[in-house]
Amino acid sequence: VALKYKGTDGARQVSWDKKLTGFGVRCTPAGGKQFVLSYRFNGRPRLMSLGPVEHFRDVQEAARKAETLLHELRHQGLDPMSSREQLAAAATFADLWLLYFAEKLEHGNANSRRSISSVMKLHVLPRVGRLKPSQITPADVVRMHDAASKAGKVVANRAVERLADVLRWAQQRYPTSFP
Repeated sequence: VALKYKGTDGARQVSWDKKLTGFGVRCTPAGGKQFVLSYRFNGRPRLMSLGPVEHFRDVQEAARKAETLLHELRHQGLDPMSSREQLAAAATFADLWLLYFAEKLEHGNANSRRSISSVMKLHVLPRVGRLKPSQITPADVVRMHDAASKAGKVVANRAVERLADVLRWAQQRYPTSFP
């Protein structure tokens, strides 16, 4: 994005997209640029950062993300910032698991939900549940796999897959919160 800050008062400036209402690029006096989304939720105006310009391949990718968030807002009543605020409050991986379960599994197939929950509760959460997602190291994953191997190699591999699923979901859903 070739925009440059043009203000004189030191305030941030936003250049709005002409096609997608509420989508724009915010420029700071220091030269920082990030895509933003402006919308209303329950009558309250909200301005949400989608992330720094360099985190996106192109403007179209950022616009697609904005469109997705607006679609979820209009059709499902999901406030994009409130879910981000919930994630920020997720102090541990166990908290993140609860968000994942509520969003991805709660209304899904009962057998899948039971199977995934069982692996998480028996093997993943006891080992990494108290850690912040950013604190989970490869060594933690190896220790978790080794401990779960007592229940069988397939179970241990599934535990690693489930851990990766939750972290991947968090990174895709909240890219600015998970580098």
